[in-house]
Amino acid sequence: MKKNLLVALLSAALTFILAEASIRLLVPQSDRFYEPNEKLGSLLKANFQGWWYGEYVFNREFATLVTTNNLGFHDVEHSQANPTKKQRLVLLGDSYLEALQVPLSQTVGRLLQRRLNHDSSEWEIISLGRAGASTAEEIVLWEEWGTRFKPNYVAILFSQNDLLENERLTPKTTGRPRFWLEENKLYRLPSIITPTNNVTGFIADHSHLARFFARFSLHQEKRSELARKAYEAALSNLELSLTPRLLETLFMKIETFGATPLVVFVDDDPQTNPLLTPIIKLLEVRQIDFIAMGDKQAPPNQQYYFPFDGHLNQKGHEHLATLIATALLD
Repeated sequence: MKKNLLVALLSAALTFILAEASIRLLVPQSDRFYEPNEKLGSLLKANFQGWWYGEYVFNREFATLVTTNNLGFHDVEHSQANPTKKQRLVLLGDSYLEALQVPLSQTVGRLLQRRLNHDSSEWEIISLGRAGASTAEEIVLWEEWGTRFKPNYVAILFSQNDLLENERLTPKTTGRPRFWLEENKLYRLPSIITPTNNVTGFIADHSHLARFFARFSLHQEKRSELARKAYEAALSNLELSLTPRLLETLFMKIETFGATPLVVFVDDDPQTNPLLTPIIKLLEVRQIDFIAMGDKQAPPNQQYYFPFDGHLNQKGHEHLATLIATALLD
């Protein structure tokens, strides 16, 4: 009996080792970049290096070696001191700005700094991107990190899913900054952070096989189709209440600090999307329309985004850097 049990355990261990080795060799999985953060819910691990692969298991659009800085952002290191009085721009945004899909040198922040400093070295660009961030997270990004660098300008990258994520906030929301609108007054509530399971976290950190099954548990194309339909249905029934107040709060905090805000619409045309019409009326700041200012020879999704992953490709980051540079230098 004991011998049979031992044989079964050894067989299972050998099977796991072979499966793990096969996954690592044939379809390696993205490393675990995120860890809990009491301010944002989660943030990239600081001073971490690992590989980030395209979302589709067998159709890899990219394989990027990503290095984070000492604050936990996909950016170079920055000193809070500014002895040479450079013009500083802080970028706030979600995974479009975090940009794990492209090498650091090809992200909008690095491209923008090189473009602005073509004939000098007067500018410093600081990227504070966190995947999944909406306006609520951007308020926290600004207060907890952005203000440290005393910037002259702050650019907010606004995407259509920010609308949905803002309006989903409730007093019971977990893992995110929480805001609540009552009697036309905006309240910030303490974040509720769900503790991670040490055992499952260890397995996910060290096993490509575990991450493979986590990703493959629902077929990618099916998941994307389900997500798209649910997303469109939610947007069609959306009523804006929190989003305008969150944006007002963010702009007020930036301007009170003495910086100039501008907003970049990165994935939808605010002139043709009725949901964005009230946002346009609200914003009395410089606006940059990424889609409307694109190359009209091809649809934007074919020019600037990875077809399956959906995030900005290198051409998209170059285009975005050009638009922001033009706005700053005008």
